[in-house]
Amino acid sequence: MPVLKPTRLRSSLISSDQLSAISFQLSAFSYQLSALGVQLSAFSSRRSAVSFQLSAFSFRVHPPADS
Repeated sequence: MPVLKPTRLRSSLISSDQLSAISFQLSAFSYQLSALGVQLSAFSSRRSAVSFQLSAFSFRVHPPADS
């Protein structure tokens, strides 16, 4: 029975190392995803600013019939 304990401990150490490596990869992946989300939100805000400028320009070129 005491012979099995070190092997079990070694296997648990290996699995914990693998788990920490997997969790590190997952955190790096989530960090990349959040960076991508920040880039996407900046891109969408830039696009909305461009569309706002375009609508203001078209409003200036073609004023509404009321005024």
